[in-house]
Amino acid sequence: MSLTRNKLILISTSILLLAAWLRLTDIGADPFMADQERISVLASKLGREGGWEVLGPRMSVGSLKHSPLTIYLYALPYRLDNDPHIARIFTALTNLIALAVVQVIGVRYFGRIAGLLAAFFFATNPVAVHHSRFIWNSNLAAPFVMLFVLSTLRGYYDRKPLARL
Repeated sequence: MSLTRNKLILISTSILLLAAWLRLTDIGADPFMADQERISVLASKLGREGGWEVLGPRMSVGSLKHSPLTIYLYALPYRLDNDPHIARIFTALTNLIALAVVQVIGVRYFGRIAGLLAAFFFATNPVAVHHSRFIWNSNLAAPFVMLFVLSTLRGYYDRKPLARL
């Protein structure tokens, strides 16, 4: 099966719309629990008052702390509004960026069909959908992980030394 550019754009757009619908429909269904509250309070404080944190929230295991990057990122939607639904939408949108990067990786390095299949499977994966609908430290990781994979492939497969950094 040969995919023309127009067909690829149409199918890609359909997959992205499906992923957006799955992630944004009934965005407030999950309960707002302790971890989400802790991150939200710190992010809201940063977004509204500029209260910079050096350490993130406490991990579930031991006395270790998460990176504050999550708080810095969630401060963006909390700067707009203190409603956690906005922060949950932010989580969903960052995961849609990850979906686009998954497709770019697939198309560029494994072919058009592989890219579309990878994007479709990521778009419809129940765990990926669920984790892109609430506030949590690891739920913003997907775009960064996918960008790291893309950078690694560009650095070594395409022989781009700057991408290796």
